[in-house]
Amino acid sequence: MSKPLPIQKSFSLQRAREMNGGAYKAKQEAKLRDASQLYEKRFLNEMVKAMRKTVQHSDLQKQSFAEKIYKDKLFDKYVNSWSQKGGVGIADIIYNQLHGKIFPKNFAPPSGPIPINGPSNKHFKIIKPQGKDLNFIFKKEPEANVSGLKVMSPWSGKISSLQELPDDRKLMEIDHKSGVRSRISFLGSIEGELGLGQEVKAGESLGRLSEKALGLSWQIQA
Repeated sequence: MSKPLPIQKSFSLQRAREMNGGAYKAKQEAKLRDASQLYEKRFLNEMVKAMRKTVQHSDLQKQSFAEKIYKDKLFDKYVNSWSQKGGVGIADIIYNQLHGKIFPKNFAPPSGPIPINGPSNKHFKIIKPQGKDLNFIFKKEPEANVSGLKVMSPWSGKISSLQELPDDRKLMEIDHKSGVRSRISFLGSIEGELGLGQEVKAGESLGRLSEKALGLSWQIQA
């Protein structure tokens, strides 16, 4: 059995909103751009190698090992220079295609799993387990009464899994558009007639926390 992840730090709901659309997104976009350029460099390297193989060398003066290393380094420098100047457009194609899937323009800020901008802010603080950028734990404040508070769908989607765990917690998975999935776990009751395959809207109530609930967890998978 794996050990529970150590708590790294706690932060406010305002910080969570910033991560959703600010610094966190910019950081991930930078990583995506670097990965796209890496693939373009790889393509250009292979293209240059293939072109060099078509060049015929004279048998009068064979190429030395040192000359081969020099030429390899020289053409690597050429490829890096081309890439830094914009390449041939492959990096842009890869970046734009993946960016549209990972950061779709019509993906609004989340409307849950608790009312981010509502009066229930005072009931929770967010704990971010170490090494889990998209896994948040909404921990109940010591004196807060969370009994009956709504657990809401972050975005519109379809319920793909609904389980009752041995400790009476509910585990719900919601498939959103563009391959994004939410996993929400809480101690409480499921709302109304919700079931597998049912469509839910952003902000729609999924269930309610019980009196014994210490919070809930929300994991975003992409």
